Amino acid sequence: MDTVDKNAPCPCGSTKKYKHCCMRKDQQAAQQRQQQLRLVPSWLQLGLQALQSNQLAHAQAQYKQVLSLAPDHPEALHWLSVISFQRGDKEAALEQIARLVASHPGNTLYLSSKANMLKELGRYEEAIAAYESSLQLKPNAPDVLNNYGTALAIQMKHGNAVANYRKAIALAPTYADVYSNLAVSLEVQGHEEEAKSQYLTALRLNSNQSYALAGLSRLEHENHTLAVQLVEKALQLNPNIGLWWMQLARLETAQGKISKARAAISNGLAVEDFPELKIFDATLLPCIMGTNEEVMASRAEIEIKLDRLIRDKVKFRDNFTEFASNNFYLAYHGQNDRALQMRLAQFHVQALPQLQYIAPHCQRRLNHHKKRKIGFVSLYSRASHSVGASFAGILNAIAADERFEVTLITGDSLTDEQMDHAYPAMDRKRVLLPKKLALAQQAVAALELDVIVYLDIGMNAETYSLAFARLARVQCVLGGHPVTTGIPAMDYFLSAETIELPEAQDHYSERLIRLEHGAFFFRRPEVPVFNKSRTALNLPERVHIYLCPMTLFKLHPDFDAAVDAILYKDKEGVVLFVETPGRPLYQELLEKRFDRTISPEVRNRVKFLPWISEKADFMRVLEASDVILDPFHFGIGTTAIWTTAVGTPFVTLPSKYMRGRVGFFYCKMLGLENECVATDRDDYVRKAVAFAENPACRANIKARILAANNVFYENQQGVEDVKNFLANCDLPVWN
Repeated sequence: MDTVDKNAPCPCGSTKKYKHCCMRKDQQAAQQRQQQLRLVPSWLQLGLQALQSNQLAHAQAQYKQVLSLAPDHPEALHWLSVISFQRGDKEAALEQIARLVASHPGNTLYLSSKANMLKELGRYEEAIAAYESSLQLKPNAPDVLNNYGTALAIQMKHGNAVANYRKAIALAPTYADVYSNLAVSLEVQGHEEEAKSQYLTALRLNSNQSYALAGLSRLEHENHTLAVQLVEKALQLNPNIGLWWMQLARLETAQGKISKARAAISNGLAVEDFPELKIFDATLLPCIMGTNEEVMASRAEIEIKLDRLIRDKVKFRDNFTEFASNNFYLAYHGQNDRALQMRLAQFHVQALPQLQYIAPHCQRRLNHHKKRKIGFVSLYSRASHSVGASFAGILNAIAADERFEVTLITGDSLTDEQMDHAYPAMDRKRVLLPKKLALAQQAVAALELDVIVYLDIGMNAETYSLAFARLARVQCVLGGHPVTTGIPAMDYFLSAETIELPEAQDHYSERLIRLEHGAFFFRRPEVPVFNKSRTALNLPERVHIYLCPMTLFKLHPDFDAAVDAILYKDKEGVVLFVETPGRPLYQELLEKRFDRTISPEVRNRVKFLPWISEKADFMRVLEASDVILDPFHFGIGTTAIWTTAVGTPFVTLPSKYMRGRVGFFYCKMLGLENECVATDRDDYVRKAVAFAENPACRANIKARILAANNVFYENQQGVEDVKNFLANCDLPVWN
């Protein structure tokens, strides 16, 4: 207000002089304003404290008091804009912040807030540019470095994100959030051990860092109980993140707790429209099958829900497919899965068209280089896993062949020593598969492969999602998970002539390749000294032991009737199964099924052994048993490495599909198809009981297995079959 001379007419319009009219009142008002202006710093401080405590209404009131005295006060305008953004008036808030940045170009706080708003609005490139401008003015700002890193990570620029997180940590080593964000980027890049370490550091600094709790849960692969506890605590702290409800649902499913999994799905959908929860719900299956009627009902429910998803055109968010479909347990139902797998694939293509990425080199004319470039893909490449145990020898033999240049593409963080042990011919040539789909596609595309061979598809969402892309001129899958994929981009399924029925092409969406000798390569295990009694091995004495040492989720309800009949026929018989480590509910669920499907008169002779971690003792248990029972529909696999080495007779009943005909294939290799392969369930029971009750017959079969088992190990003929396919398959151009 302009100063008025005291002798001048009063501005109020009266005829009096100013000193005799309003001057005193105006002086009092000016003094009051000065007193109030001295309170502005306190109001700003109170507003900031309220904002940090998430008391938005109280903070807003403090800042409005400031503006009532100073309408253009930039700090109050800034924080009111932040509050407006948080309350949903996002565009108006961004406009106000943009005006502040324009009028105060050197203020890094305003610039950083603008960048944060742009990031929240999904305008990532603009956000990154704003962060970079802020960092040019103030390069050592930990908050800005952290937020810049998250924007880069959203854009899949995890290498740059990691570099900025590390700078922030160097400047602020007690900043818990940045450790958690660093861990996320490391996890996505596949560096799980370092990611775990960073999550733990975040939690040491702040035990309630919810993102670190959820991340640590994702990386806890051994202790499922702990993994559940971690993600549950994260959800208590922050219940509005659908991804974490998805994690909980998957963990509960793995434990067999289907009702809890469905509750987690319901809770997740209540707080966030998370499409991945819908597809997970649509394909949710019990890990331990119920009765036949329940199995068929669960499959029918999948078809209904899947049709609904396709009809409603449900879409995945971004490139997020790590928790996509849950179709692993379909293969154990003993049905032709081709139509259902193709329907699942159809949904995935509709839900995320980016799945069908085509690598640039596949669209170019072929350059005839000296060696064919072959990539082998699996998350389970360690020699201790059944997939690694089945195929490591094949990979080594192909890598040693001068016609091929071989790369292992894996989710396992194998050390150089582990590579040298399991894959000595590969010269440590491996690619660690990133967890994000786009990054994984790019990493594999960069190899410019001629042929890609998936050792398994359907055991995890990562490689299932990757398989939709055209990453090589020829794409094929081996029987690590022996069921058709239904995926349009998968060209061939490599199986064996002996194992497949004449009409087997009807079981596959891929073109079925019937190799003469089969694609597997088992190394002969070292056989221990059999110096422990049954009692020492926790086995019952003076009974006939029928051992079924397969994973419990393989056990189809059709098999229960055979168990029942064996125990009726052999009054001295006991059927033994083996507990699954870390999955106590598997046994509980299976025992409940047995209570319904096995007669009370023999039910007490169905028992469970504790998990046998030592391979030497496992082989001793196999050798001390009278008969090995191969379950129906999805039978023996790598367990045969050890059963064949000790020679215990086994009996098998081949089904229609490859996954239920492996035992038959092994028997044919060993020359025992007449003795060990049953024609129907009654014949299965007769053969099993005959082996158990007749020591001479059992000894004869054992001697024949031990004499012939050299054909079972180091299957060089099977290796040559795979080599010939890889060397001679046509390499088309894909447009």
